[in-house]
Amino acid sequence: MLVGLERECSQKDLGTRTFTIVAMAGTLSVLAAPEAAYVTFAGVLLIILLAGLRNVHEGKAIETTTSAAVIATFVMGIFGWARASLYAHCFGHPHDGASVAQAGAHPF
Repeated sequence: MLVGLERECSQKDLGTRTFTIVAMAGTLSVLAAPEAAYVTFAGVLLIILLAGLRNVHEGKAIETTTSAAVIATFVMGIFGWARASLYAHCFGHPHDGASVAQAGAHPF
């Protein structure tokens, strides 16, 4: 969300809502099925393509930094789920407080 806020303050096309949705899409798609993440990523690339085409049509520069930030945000959404999954695998089910306490683990 902070990346989107910075892009919005810089008066870029894609802002807070778009970046938040992209991160959530990364997380939810990989939760649904790993194959769904590929399809969702194609949708993210389509959003980037359409925003770039609109800029070209309006005579503006193509925003490569914003495009890279959108892709990175999607990947961070996937890694956010992967980290939680890895933590649960290593230290027991996340709702099983006993196994986490026995391991002496800290959440971060």
